Amino acid sequence: MSQSDVAGLLVAPLRLDDAKAAKASLIEARRLASESGITSFIVFGGERAAFPDAVRSLEEAARGKVLLFSDLERGCGQQISGATELPPAMAIGATRSTALAERCGEHTAREAAALGIRVVLAPVLDVNVNPRNPIINTRAFGGDPEGVSAMGAAFADGVRRGGCIPTAKHFPGHGDTSQDSHLETPVVAATEDAMQRVHLRPFASAIKAGLEALMVGHVAVPSLDGGRVRPATASRAILDDWLRRRLWFRGVAMTDALIMRGAVSSGETAVSAIESGCDLALYPSDCDAAITSLERALRTGRIARTVLDASLSRLATLRRLAEREVEPPAEDGDALAREVAEAAITLVNDSRGLVPIQGRAARSLELVIVADAAGSRCGAFEAALRARYPSVTCRTLPARDVSALGEPTGIRIVAGFGSPRGFRPEIPPIPPPSAPRHVLVSMGSPYLFGASRPGTALVCAYGDAPFLADATARAIAGEIEFRGRLPVAFVDESRE
Repeated sequence: MSQSDVAGLLVAPLRLDDAKAAKASLIEARRLASESGITSFIVFGGERAAFPDAVRSLEEAARGKVLLFSDLERGCGQQISGATELPPAMAIGATRSTALAERCGEHTAREAAALGIRVVLAPVLDVNVNPRNPIINTRAFGGDPEGVSAMGAAFADGVRRGGCIPTAKHFPGHGDTSQDSHLETPVVAATEDAMQRVHLRPFASAIKAGLEALMVGHVAVPSLDGGRVRPATASRAILDDWLRRRLWFRGVAMTDALIMRGAVSSGETAVSAIESGCDLALYPSDCDAAITSLERALRTGRIARTVLDASLSRLATLRRLAEREVEPPAEDGDALAREVAEAAITLVNDSRGLVPIQGRAARSLELVIVADAAGSRCGAFEAALRARYPSVTCRTLPARDVSALGEPTGIRIVAGFGSPRGFRPEIPPIPPPSAPRHVLVSMGSPYLFGASRPGTALVCAYGDAPFLADATARAIAGEIEFRGRLPVAFVDESRE
């Protein structure tokens, strides 16, 4: 067994998202390719114009083709500057249009493939049923397993049509957690019956449709693991019994990034994942140490040769799929993003008919912005609103003070910005104001305000990107209709 065979089980990082560190990251990736035989890399960031040169440099070091992976849930622009950023999955889910989902997947793949990225780490097939989920949230298509299955299948079909390989994630389901697997190992308390009825269903459906690749999450599911509390990435019961035997998955199973704390990181983490049934160890903290540990595990028999051969065979199939010819994007990405945004903006309720805001009400309009601690693109919504209401007054306010807002002189828009991001413990809820004549706008998590109170209107935009901000302002002004339908359920905690 050669070192290059062992190295084939690893996906190393290529971090171009930090201008200062990009050069060092490319040098290290080239070293791993030339000295260790690693030919799979997960890409973070980079400039679209400069990206092809980086790929050529890496392939020179590898003396052949490399297989590039990337998290592209929101389009190629999520990682590559200058490419198209698309709305998050929950916004696509709110459109209820599988045709739009498929077009988003196809456009993502065509842009990615044109840059050399052939494995798209999307769609997310988690069913978000927990309003306190800090990391999946708007990354999910919704909270209904049938809807998630349909939208995920359409997105995956689009990725295939665009010439890339879709990757469903995060098996066996990360949608019912209140913890972030970047920080710890979330425990899913759902029963085996609930896991089968809800969380496994989108994955089972995708597998039946011929799913090529799947990402395993660092989540513990005791009901599927004989009561044990350990990451699914280290569970033979979940990976072998459930994934391979019961769901009959024959594609490539990869870990979520092994640098995440939910992986219970150690020098043996990659070995544990491969031993338990994963084919690829994604982003180990130390690739050289991982290779050494894998070689030792092979020599001692901890990892059987038959297990390794099966993984290498599946990986060879994946690489052959990645060699298909690809055509460039067939449609304008920005136009597609705007089309999805306009179809997604959702008016959850409006008992007093506060929106659209027109006529006399528009002359005394007030905007209060509440931004989450991680920072948001608040300015885009303010600018879009000001373009339609030149006299609007604007101020920012901490979330804790929103509930104390008094009666406005006219209509007051309270825009809350809170989106799921790694390395945050939670998305703090914003207490809705008690006075009427408030339009609450969630530019991120739809759960920010909970169910709206009497006299208020609640609008969900699912994200803070400029095209979502503009569509929200247009809908509030009555330029377009609210066409989105909320794809998750609310829990009104004030009434429990």
